Amino acid sequence: MNISINENFENYHEDFIKGLSKREAAYAGAILVTGVAIYSIGLYLLGLPSQICTYLLIPFCLPIGVLGFYKNHGMTFIQWYRRMSEIHGSPPYVYKTEYLLEIEEGGSGEPEQKTAQEETEIYFDSLDIA
Repeated sequence: MNISINENFENYHEDFIKGLSKREAAYAGAILVTGVAIYSIGLYLLGLPSQICTYLLIPFCLPIGVLGFYKNHGMTFIQWYRRMSEIHGSPPYVYKTEYLLEIEEGGSGEPEQKTAQEETEIYFDSLDIA
């Protein structure tokens, strides 16, 4: 007996209902429940026309849809937002040359000749991004 499997089984999309993953199906259910609730409140309790009720549910359902279905570089919206907050929150690294340091200190701007003993070595650590 020969059972064929997908060669790229590690990146295989897990289907739960109609091609949606469990997470996407849960968010689709939340969108449906929210939309029905807003539509019913507007139509039956407030007496608004059907078109107005439909337009009113968009601002409530759209953010839920973005959180559930939007992916950027394989990350969900929440993961992407955390990564961007982490990147923008880190301090920038500025490299100042000896020439700029001398100008800031009030020097002539001409770099001085250094001997071999005065020169310093700079080592940069590698960044492991995983």
